[in-house]
Amino acid sequence: MRKFFILLVFLMIFSTFLFAKSADINSDGKVNYEDYRIMSEQYGKTIPSAAADLNSDGKVNYDDIIIMAEQYGKIAPDTPIIVSCYSVSASQIQISWTADTVNAVSLKIERKIAGGSYTEIMDTVSQSLTNYTDNGLLQGSTYYYRIRQYSDAGYSAYSNEMNAATPFIALVALGYTSRFAVLAGGAITNVPASVITGDIGVSPAAQSYITGFSQTGSAGYSTSPQVNGFIYAADMANTTPAMLTQAKGDLTIAYNDAAGRTPVPTGSFLNPGAGNLAGLNLVSGL
Repeated sequence: MRKFFILLVFLMIFSTFLFAKSADINSDGKVNYEDYRIMSEQYGKTIPSAAADLNSDGKVNYDDIIIMAEQYGKIAPDTPIIVSCYSVSASQIQISWTADTVNAVSLKIERKIAGGSYTEIMDTVSQSLTNYTDNGLLQGSTYYYRIRQYSDAGYSAYSNEMNAATPFIALVALGYTSRFAVLAGGAITNVPASVITGDIGVSPAAQSYITGFSQTGSAGYSTSPQVNGFIYAADMANTTPAMLTQAKGDLTIAYNDAAGRTPVPTGSFLNPGAGNLAGLNLVSGL
C-alpha cells in the first residue's frame, strides 16, 4: 500500500509538469517578476481558465508556483527565419531555416496547400536541424510553410512564410509500346517460372530467340502459361511485323522523352536490375 501511495504521488507530480502551460502569463516573451505578480493576485482563487493556473486544475495554488519556479528567468525563442524553399522532385519540397539554438526546446513546421489551412507536419527537439524535406506531395501543387519554436517561456513568433510549387509531370506517351510488358530487339530468355502480365515481343529477331516459355503457336502470335498476354516475333504472320516495327518506334520516342526529363527518376524506375529483369517484381511505370 505504501509503494502504491508513493507511485501515485510521483505520477501526480510528473503529470503536473508534463501538462503544464508556459509561465509567461503576460505573454511578453519571458518568465519574470511581472508573471509572478499576476500569479500572486490570483493565488488561492478558483478562476475558470485563469492565466496563472499553469497545470489547468481549476485553481491557482502551490503547484502553479512550483511550475513558475522551474521556468523563472527563461525567455521565449527568437523568431526563426525560413531562408529557402524549393521543389526537389514532383512530390518533394525542401525548406531550410535559421533558428534560436539557445533558448528553444523544440521546433514545429506547419504546411498548407494553396487555399487551405495550416497544419503541423513536424515537431522536433533537434536544435541542430536546419532543413527538412517534405515528401509525398501532389505534383503540380503549391505548398506554403511557416515554422516556430517553443521553450518553457512559450512560443516564438511565426517565421516568414515561403512557398514552392511541385512540377507537373505529364505522362510519357507509349503508343503501341503500352501493350507490352517486355519488348526487346535481340532476344528474350526466361528461366521458369515467371508471371508476366502483358504481351512480350522481339523485333527484328525471330521467334526462335524467345526461349523458356513453352510456347503454343497460333496465326500471328503464340501463347504461354507464364504470359498473361500474347507473344510476338518479327517472323510471325499477318500484321505482326508491322505492329512490332511501330511499337519499337514508339518505344524509342518514349525513351527519349523520359530520358530527357528532369529531375532524373530514382528508385525502382531508374534502370531496374541494370537491364536484367530476373527475379524482379515490377509495377507499372517507365
